[in-house]
Amino acid sequence: MLQVVDYKEFEELKELVLSQVDELNFLRSLLVQVAWLDRTQTMQALDVSHETLRRIHLAGELTFRYQGDRPFYCIYSIRAYLMAKKIEPKAAERRILIALTDKNSKKNPTKTKRIGRTSATV
Repeated sequence: MLQVVDYKEFEELKELVLSQVDELNFLRSLLVQVAWLDRTQTMQALDVSHETLRRIHLAGELTFRYQGDRPFYCIYSIRAYLMAKKIEPKAAERRILIALTDKNSKKNPTKTKRIGRTSATV
């Protein structure tokens, strides 16, 4: 059976949605300072290697900007990229949030300390 809301209830729901939009816009404005991830955080969020991120970067699939010689990637384009790869929106947001808050993400996971001798050092 189809239920139709009356005009008063519709207006209340409309006001609720508009207030939620205002709150969302406010929270997004707070995130402007953290709207960009560095290379390591982006690799963590996308779960890709340095070389794969480089290919994605060169293909122009992510919005980026440079600060000095370091690229920073827009969290909104990272989210859109993940969703285009058929990753659920909540999972994409969780990945980005973990990359933003993970204290270990500041370390470059592609660089490992060599222990012992290699054929190049002998």
